[in-house]
Amino acid sequence: LRLLVAYDGAGYRGFALQPGQLTVAGVLCGAIERHLRHTVELVCAGRTDRGVHAWGQVVTLDARSDVDPVALQRAVNKALRPTIVVRAVARAEPGFDARRSATGRRYRYTVLNRATGDPFLQRTSWHVPSPLDLPAMRLACDPLHGEHDFASFCRRPPGEASLVRLVREARWVDEGAGVLRFEIEAS
Repeated sequence: LRLLVAYDGAGYRGFALQPGQLTVAGVLCGAIERHLRHTVELVCAGRTDRGVHAWGQVVTLDARSDVDPVALQRAVNKALRPTIVVRAVARAEPGFDARRSATGRRYRYTVLNRATGDPFLQRTSWHVPSPLDLPAMRLACDPLHGEHDFASFCRRPPGEASLVRLVREARWVDEGAGVLRFEIEAS
């Protein structure tokens, strides 16, 4: 099965299972296993760190062919809302694997750029009270486009896996009312 998952990561120690820690995968796996009545192993498109939120995390798992995706979605959402929500469940095509079949990732960061903060955005944005130069920030995105080696930003994966990524899009969007959004898409 292929799940599309959204979560508020503020109370979790990241996505990946960690013994003795509250993680998104841990509670998601628990809810799925209670519904299916057997153990499952989740594979995600990309793990998130402590406190990171996701809107479209793709997760796969093996399940019997008679599992009703709608019933599974309803049961998991009832058990985990409001911090974790399964937005969609579908049968995955043969050979699909959330991690290895991913063709790209999109990240979005929100900056609240106004004198006064907002308690309703504080968990999902960075408050910068002094004015920012949006045209200069947009120009600064230009060098991000193209292929880059990100080895200095993460642990080296096992084997000879490359950390060279293609940044297809990097841009700043002005949503109005002092809300700026930085989007970056890479493969």
